[in-house]
Amino acid sequence: MHSPEALEEKKSVAEAAIQARNNLIHKRLLDVDFSNDDDCHKLITELDEQLALILPIYDELEDAEKHFRDHINFLRDNPGVAVGQLPKNFKIGDHTYTREESRENEQS
Repeated sequence: MHSPEALEEKKSVAEAAIQARNNLIHKRLLDVDFSNDDDCHKLITELDEQLALILPIYDELEDAEKHFRDHINFLRDNPGVAVGQLPKNFKIGDHTYTREESRENEQS
């Protein structure tokens, strides 16, 4: 689990990336002289900086989406889970689990 502070930091980074992208698309591109090497190099640097901000966010969202899909597939393939019928051994994504018997069953 992420702490509220860590989530707030991630939100701030994502908002900064979105703001930088919007500024580039809606304002800065209008002022770029594509026949000027310096303008082009500045634009390339700015795009590289934005990519460096966006890639970690994208990777984390992609991992979360995979994890979510793995759980959806598990629930689809094991409908009894909804009524408490958890298999003794099961796999969700890359993780394998073994259900422990309840203490009541151990004492029987």
